[in-house]
Amino acid sequence: FRILSGQPDSFSIQWELPQYFSIPIFAVGGAIYFWCLWDFAVTGRGTPAPIDAPKKLVVKGLYLYVRNPMYVGVLSVLLGWATMYNSYELLKYAILMWIVFYIVVLIYEEPILKRQFGESYERYRKSVRPWLPVDAISSQPNFASRVGLKEIAAPIELWTSPGCYLFLYTLPTKPMFLQAPA
Repeated sequence: FRILSGQPDSFSIQWELPQYFSIPIFAVGGAIYFWCLWDFAVTGRGTPAPIDAPKKLVVKGLYLYVRNPMYVGVLSVLLGWATMYNSYELLKYAILMWIVFYIVVLIYEEPILKRQFGESYERYRKSVRPWLPVDAISSQPNFASRVGLKEIAAPIELWTSPGCYLFLYTLPTKPMFLQAPA
């Protein structure tokens, strides 16, 4: 929005606590994305692109904890931008993208994965939460054998629930890093 409005000064950043806080958000989001990309290529023998999707169900790395870690990484980067620029518009964009990711996973990805990997994916889907690693982080190191999976690889993925984003969006008083610039 600000790029299109022709206001180059609106991109100047005063380095305060929120801007410093955005750096680890970027780093974590990028690390999540590239870790998942690596697992897709090495374990799944494919890419996130539908034209070269993984040939094996990826159930290692971050996919042991959530079914959609790649989407979580992308959303973390978007939240990093929103924090960096104190941009309420970018926060709304991140929320919109989370909703789009959620719908794509529900309507498109999960049915394809169920058809492609059958019972293995169904067991995986029932054992691992889609977005939050709540109680999915078990002390059992051999997760794949625990859920009876023989193939190792998976879908495209995320980090937190829509409820969290919607909660932040509807707060009566926005945290400083979510307030629109005056």
